[in-house]
Amino acid sequence: MDRDGDGSFRNTISAPDGDALDMLWMVIINLYTQPPNNLREFTLTLDCDGAPA
Repeated sequence: MDRDGDGSFRNTISAPDGDALDMLWMVIINLYTQPPNNLREFTLTLDCDGAPA
């Protein structure tokens, strides 16, 4: 994802018979340690669907 853009991830992050623990890593390009490009607010929306275990 770009710091000033948007992106989406559409994939299965857990198998139905999984261990109920998933990690999602986000890589933000063009985000630096110095102002003005050192801070951005992000909103992550994770939807879970399927049968509960």
